[in-house]
Amino acid sequence: MLRLLKIIRKHRYVLTNFVSRDLKIKYRGTVAGYLWSLLEPLSLVAVYYFIFGVIAKRGEADFPLLVILGLLPWNYFNGVIMSSSTALRSNAGLVLRVHLPRETYILANAATALVVMGLSLLVIIPFMFVWDVVPGWKLILFPISILVL
Repeated sequence: MLRLLKIIRKHRYVLTNFVSRDLKIKYRGTVAGYLWSLLEPLSLVAVYYFIFGVIAKRGEADFPLLVILGLLPWNYFNGVIMSSSTALRSNAGLVLRVHLPRETYILANAATALVVMGLSLLVIIPFMFVWDVVPGWKLILFPISILVL
């Protein structure tokens, strides 16, 4: 863990450039652009709410909030695993030519997924107002759970 922190500190400029590059590549050619980070979880919640809330008549009144709180960490975890598995292959030209620790490429993919999840977390705010959910002291534990992921 300390080795990863040293890599982050030493190569932070490279990591920020990789994250910026990955975000530009991900949203290039889309009409919605970065707004897609908000629309994707909303569409998933709408589908799950329709299936489980309307058709199956399961769940509480705040069911969409619970669904999105479960989907966002899962999407982050899935994004990190899927992009990390191909990180070295997709950056093969840089790996062979530039002397960087190989963990840098994987950390950049994890940071990109973290930025996308941070944008997606903005979707939760309207749901919290609709169901009068006030964030409590447990919100402090959220960054720790993301670190564990």
